[in-house]
Amino acid sequence: PGAFGTDIAKATSNLGAVVEDVGSAMRRRENLKEEERVKGEMLLQKHLEERRQQTIESLAADREVQFRTDMQNSMLNQDNETVKVNGADVTRPRGLLLRSLDQSIGSTVEFDNNYRNNRQKYLDGIENEDTQKKLAERLDSLYIGYRDNIISHEAQQTRQSMVKKNESLLNLQISDASRIMSAEGMFSAIKDAHVTQGKIDDIIGVDAVTRENNKKIIAGKIASRAVISTLVNTGDKEQAQALLDSLGKEGESSSYLISEDDRANIK
Repeated sequence: PGAFGTDIAKATSNLGAVVEDVGSAMRRRENLKEEERVKGEMLLQKHLEERRQQTIESLAADREVQFRTDMQNSMLNQDNETVKVNGADVTRPRGLLLRSLDQSIGSTVEFDNNYRNNRQKYLDGIENEDTQKKLAERLDSLYIGYRDNIISHEAQQTRQSMVKKNESLLNLQISDASRIMSAEGMFSAIKDAHVTQGKIDDIIGVDAVTRENNKKIIAGKIASRAVISTLVNTGDKEQAQALLDSLGKEGESSSYLISEDDRANIK
């Protein structure tokens, strides 16, 4: 009976160990399941976050494309618009880089206002702060590059406009010399024309030699018209010759200022 009792105690002890091992195994399995669940949840969240970020970056790329398209349209739109300028209706291209001469005046201000008023719409909906910041920096960089083109175009067209206006004035000044029949009037006209030609030379940016040559050419055109006008209107060659000779008194070269054909007519 003693041995039997010992066997029973031993069997009971072994059964307890088995039960404990089974319990431990079940707990380990549950723990593994929990770990797998947590790991799966983390992977899912990571995947969802990656998808969300990809969507944000895709939206940011779309916004940049839209921004570039809008900027190109604002600069190169060939459609015309009619606007009030100094109270008058002016028809001009919508595209800022297609406007010529005085049409281009104010293009840079218009471009700046357009960007300032519309910049935010390209950033709206970009939920990731870092992505939004990068997009904003990209848009600002593109804006500056586009703006440089606008500034350059406006400056160039403004210069060309000023040149054309002064050229028109100069042509009138030369044409008006046909009514001059006195040395005083001739030299006054030459002086005024030199001022106008000087403005043109300043805008274009010519060297000193060219400036001096332009002055002589202008003086020659005015003097020629004045001398011929005197001869034609009075028929008095002596008066015309006196007008021609007065050029030398002002330090000008009469042989350079008056063409040989004109000189022949005077003589």
